[in-house]
Amino acid sequence: MTRSWGPWTLNPDNYTLVHPSTYYVDLPSCVSSAEVLDWIGQIAQKTWADEATVAGLVWALDDILHLQGNLCPGGIDRRMTMAEIQHLVDDWVAPSL
Repeated sequence: MTRSWGPWTLNPDNYTLVHPSTYYVDLPSCVSSAEVLDWIGQIAQKTWADEATVAGLVWALDDILHLQGNLCPGGIDRRMTMAEIQHLVDDWVAPSL
């Protein structure tokens, strides 16, 4: 299973998505659909963020967190705990070990 999406890579040791610009997204902070959207909006505003960067981030967040199922099913805002997010990351990494 891939651990990279465009320029983004997963660092499972600290639960982050890392961009080569040394910017990172802290996955345990993605506890709601609003928090995820805030990260996407923050990245989209960066001067170094091209389409591949923003799209890669969205794909990574969806692959790991299963956005529609866990945070916004049918447009309904749901929340997850940091522990649940860490568990999803651990599950993502486990098959490739």
